[in-house]
Amino acid sequence: MAMIDINWTPTRRDLRVFGVIMLIGCGIVGAVLRSYDLAAAGKIVWAVGAGIGVLGLAAPPLVKPVYLLLTVVSWPIGYVVSHVVLAVFYYVIITGTGLIFRLVGRDPLQRKFEPGAPSYWQPKTLPDAGNRERYFRQF
Repeated sequence: MAMIDINWTPTRRDLRVFGVIMLIGCGIVGAVLRSYDLAAAGKIVWAVGAGIGVLGLAAPPLVKPVYLLLTVVSWPIGYVVSHVVLAVFYYVIITGTGLIFRLVGRDPLQRKFEPGAPSYWQPKTLPDAGNRERYFRQF
């Protein structure tokens, strides 16, 4: 089971949203390119974004091939990046925290084995333990 499934049959609304996103995204990318003295590339990106944006708003089915192409091209990138991010999170954050706890001797679940202990039961005292009315007021 994949984390993200490719939408092979986008609705007209999906294609319109894609057109608007392309219009905005290409506008931003074109502005960044122009700020780096790449005016020709910026104009090309603006033209592509404007074309896809206008087509997406006026005739969404015409944008479907571009939508599917970009979805298929970007899916492997998202798949790899998501797995790398999850692996880094697990091995750096979770495993690192566990190793640090072991090094400093912290046992938050109190799982140490005590062979001489008669029981591992730890009685808890509540502020109003004798009051039976608290069972009817749980929250």
